[in-house]
Amino acid sequence: MKMKPFQNLLKTWIAVGSMAAFMGGWVILGHSGKPVDTSTVSITFDNSTSPLAPLPTLAPLGATTSSSRNLQPLTQSQVPSTSFTQPRFRTRGS
Repeated sequence: MKMKPFQNLLKTWIAVGSMAAFMGGWVILGHSGKPVDTSTVSITFDNSTSPLAPLPTLAPLGATTSSSRNLQPLTQSQVPSTSFTQPRFRTRGS
């Protein structure tokens, strides 16, 4: 019998706390820094102090490597079957 006032107090406390957190988050995001306009920002690069090194390049891959010579084509019996069935998951709800 004494549970009803506690439940009402708990529901009210959760509602007030949720609204306070929402409003506090809204205020914090509203006062956050604004994006910088890129048309007004000027960036200068001084190449004399930090020259950029060229990026390394990879050697081209050959068409026939030692590992590809050992490959054999699969026969029909070795090809995995792609017509497997998965169990259906059903719920009793709508």
